[in-house]
Order: sequence, then structure tokens, then C-alpha cells
Amino acid sequence: MWGYDPDSPYRYPFKERWVTKLKDALVKSSTTSQQRDVQIIQEGMNGRTTMYSKQKLEKWDHDRNGRLTLKQVLHSHKPLELVILFLGTNDFNLSYRHHCTGDGDNAVVNMVLTGIRTLVEDIRSVGTAVGNNGKCPEIMVLGAPAMTSNQLNRSWNFPDNLEILGKMYNDALEIICSEIGVQYVNITEVTSVSPTDGIHLRLQDQEPLAKLVEMKICERLSSINSEIWKAKVECNKDIL
Repeated sequence: MWGYDPDSPYRYPFKERWVTKLKDALVKSSTTSQQRDVQIIQEGMNGRTTMYSKQKLEKWDHDRNGRLTLKQVLHSHKPLELVILFLGTNDFNLSYRHHCTGDGDNAVVNMVLTGIRTLVEDIRSVGTAVGNNGKCPEIMVLGAPAMTSNQLNRSWNFPDNLEILGKMYNDALEIICSEIGVQYVNITEVTSVSPTDGIHLRLQDQEPLAKLVEMKICERLSSINSEIWKAKVECNKDIL
């Protein structure tokens, strides 16, 4: 989560980003007088894709392929209790269509789903080495926001059927996550995109998204009896 502010060329202030607010929510949600010591590691990069690179990079640009650095990032921040993936939106950019194995909307959506599935497999391939006490970290996947096509994002090379693709993707992603055993979170329940660019979350979406993810984290990790979330245990593990 990089925290792009669609109404400026910059990022939202650190304290205003939903990931920062997530940490605050997790700490405050303890039911005892002992607060959890939660660490949230923000590994965001503007424009990052799941596993796709452009055919040609300008001299000023850099490769935004998330898969290229995923394992290094996991090892640099271990031990990890949970890994949250919030990727896929940028994969819809027309700059990556050469990675599609077919034509039509289904081919585009399948390309993005393949990226998410591959990242989950990569996390699990090193899971016992980067997780806590030799256990693979839990994995949570956030769906795409309710994107809408507009003049600005089309100038960034996004397609004019972005809303349709996003809906198809989220519907399929929920099914895929269930099949591969990772938690899916539908963020469109509590967020909207900025009318400025039709892609990025608004400032007022940061707090409700943090609360939604906090609730899903507690539900998931409590259900598997993870010690990190037992009310009487102080947590000093990391979330990426």
C-alpha cells in the first residue's frame, strides 16, 4: 500500500494511510489492559504489478514487477505472521496486455488471477523459512476497488471497460482464494474510488478499510488459534 493521493502527485501522509490506521486498530482492539505490540510493515510501490513487466521501459522508469522482489522482501522482514496482498489493479493497464494468453475480458482477468495465484505459491514456497516458529505465514488477499474508467486513467493507458473487468476480477478472485485456502476481503463493501482518477482510494476510505481488514484479521487468526491474537499474550510478530 503506497498511499497514492489522486488529488496531488504525492502520497497520503503516513499517519493517514489505512495500513497505519490498521496498526492502531489492532492495538486498540485488545480486550485486556495489555495492548498488543503489533508491527505493520508497509511494502508499497506506486504502479506495482503482481508479476508482469512492460515490454520496454523508458530511461526514467523502473520495472514494477512485484514477483521479482517478493521473496527478498519476505526474508528481509521475517518472522512474519501474516502477509497481505493488495495487488492486481495495475495489471489491467494496457501496457501489460502482451502477457495475455488469449483475447477478450476473460483472458485479461485470468492473467491477473494467475499473478495473484503465483504470488501465493511463492509465499508458500518460502513460508517455513519466513514465518513464525517454522510455520508459513497466513495470507490475505484484498480485492480490487470499484474502479471506473475516466479520461485521466485512460490517459494512463487503462482500458475503457475498467469497471466491468474489476467486477469480473473480484468475483473470480473470491472463488480462487477459497480454492487455494487464502482469505479474500472485498474492499468495495466499505470503500469507493476517487472521482479524480477512478482507481485510487479516497482519504475518507482509509479508516473504514482499516477497520474492515482489522476485523478480518482477528476473525481469521483467532479461528486458527494463533498465539499472536490470544488476548493474554503480547504480540511482537510482524505483518507485511
